[in-house]
Amino acid sequence: MNRIFLTATLLLCLLGNAAAQENEPTRYDTQAEILATPTKTAGEYSAYDTHLPPPTKPPKGYKPVYISHFGRHGSRYALSETIYEQLRGIFAKAHADGKLTYRGERLYQDYEAFYPKVAHREGELTLKGQEQHRQIVRKMIKDYPHVFKGKTHAEVISTNVHRVILSMTAFLNEIDWRVRDFDFAVDAGNVYYPILEPSKQLSPSYIKPKPYPEETKAMLEAFTKEKRNTQAFAAKFFSDTDYLEKNYGMALFQSQMWVVISDLPNLDFDPGYVFADVFTPKELYNYWETRNLADYIRFGNSPFTDNLNCMHSCVTVKDILEKAEEDLSGNRKTDLRLRFSHDTGLMPLLSFMGVNSFGARIDNPDEVASYWRCFDIPMGANLQLVFFRSQKNPEILVKALLNGREAVLPFESVTGPFYSWNEFKAYYEKRIQEAEAFLARY
Repeated sequence: MNRIFLTATLLLCLLGNAAAQENEPTRYDTQAEILATPTKTAGEYSAYDTHLPPPTKPPKGYKPVYISHFGRHGSRYALSETIYEQLRGIFAKAHADGKLTYRGERLYQDYEAFYPKVAHREGELTLKGQEQHRQIVRKMIKDYPHVFKGKTHAEVISTNVHRVILSMTAFLNEIDWRVRDFDFAVDAGNVYYPILEPSKQLSPSYIKPKPYPEETKAMLEAFTKEKRNTQAFAAKFFSDTDYLEKNYGMALFQSQMWVVISDLPNLDFDPGYVFADVFTPKELYNYWETRNLADYIRFGNSPFTDNLNCMHSCVTVKDILEKAEEDLSGNRKTDLRLRFSHDTGLMPLLSFMGVNSFGARIDNPDEVASYWRCFDIPMGANLQLVFFRSQKNPEILVKALLNGREAVLPFESVTGPFYSWNEFKAYYEKRIQEAEAFLARY
């Protein structure tokens, strides 16, 4: 029987101790979701969904007063240095050497027409990515106007990667355009990696992870081999797969084609259907499932590793708690804490906090996709904590939003999506203490 559960503390889970459960993780019908929305097979390459429901009204007398935000950059070009050039090179070489099938020749011609529009843009933010952040701001102001009433101040930090800084700039410009009395303090740099992306090697507090256990490596390799038929995929386009393996690598070719095609919805132009038949729907789902499992093992609260990356997010949560406590104290007026990062910063954060089903522990790799789904961390993904106050009730309430949708935390709410700030602090302070002890011994 699969062991699928949320722990009261991450460390206890790592030690294998049982813990009382308040909220069990939701089991999703992920295949049905992907059949309804095939673009979700793009995983973390998915584009941000801006069609969002209205928020639940807070309890009577409560008004939103403060927002703590952690966001990923918006839509970008495919990531991997010179990926567009590399693919063009193998297509051109195989064409010249007569190693392409009929479908391969057609793909080569389509790629030649596509290439000039993306050449040398790897990893760069698209205009669509900037617009996503403007839309996030518009939704935020529309739903929580009281936060932006009167003089509004934001404290802002970002990694020093250009796509993140441009996302932050679009975000701030939109607030500045829509809020009459707005000012902010902003900074970016490696010094913020411990908060924004603890697993980054550039982080001053970087801890080198231990190698995966041999059984985890074997499991991931077997799972990937079962789901991906690299030779069959390559044979659709190359008449000699040994030639491709020798000159490029079949697995690399399949991987890079998946990245380029999955990224198409993030671009500022519509490539049409020229790449529509490169992958079958089953190939796309299977490929997504292997990437999703790899992400879960690396960034989730999984039983397959020591969970260093997940545990290291205690630094981020500690910053969220301390800054919120400071900002809500009234000593100085800060209405917004804005943090801009990457999917590799947000994934472990959601796992550490147990948002929705991201804190689930699944010991069966075939079941991971039913709980932990990397397409819930699309381009522009963000976690917002919205704080509410009442003049008649001293208890502060907080609501979590994942990508603009009300999220579930791993402990009981006061009502609906609204949680007690005191309980919120107590729950995560305990997790932080245990995670810090884990890191000190690592």
